Amino acid sequence: MGMENYQNIEDNLLDAAKYNDIENPDQYAAKRFDSRLKNIMSLRKKAQKEYKSEKKFLNSQDKAALKDYTKKLRAYLSALHDYAVIYQNDNPVITNPDTSQEVVSETQNELNESKSEFDKAKNDWVNSYNSIANQ
Repeated sequence: MGMENYQNIEDNLLDAAKYNDIENPDQYAAKRFDSRLKNIMSLRKKAQKEYKSEKKFLNSQDKAALKDYTKKLRAYLSALHDYAVIYQNDNPVITNPDTSQEVVSETQNELNESKSEFDKAKNDWVNSYNSIANQ
């Protein structure tokens, strides 16, 4: 799958994560978010299966490149999943005017840490993707 497709999947998941289940516990929004989370984990499993089925056709150099790419893709998808879950849980707390400043600060730190881990995993995957695409 191309990078554009993954970017669309990422954008759609993070958009679905914006729903506020505290102020508006909309079943449709919750199901939409859950469905997109499951899609991410399905793509993660699919990447591993594709690696296993393709590696027997590759020379050792290409196999090593595909293994590295698959590892980084799976890490990116896992980090995206985790960041989306944390974002969905934390954002309503952060934006609630009744939340204490201490809780907002702790929650924002958790969200920032998750975002940082996600950004690193995505950057690693993009670099791996580009190195294969530019061969």
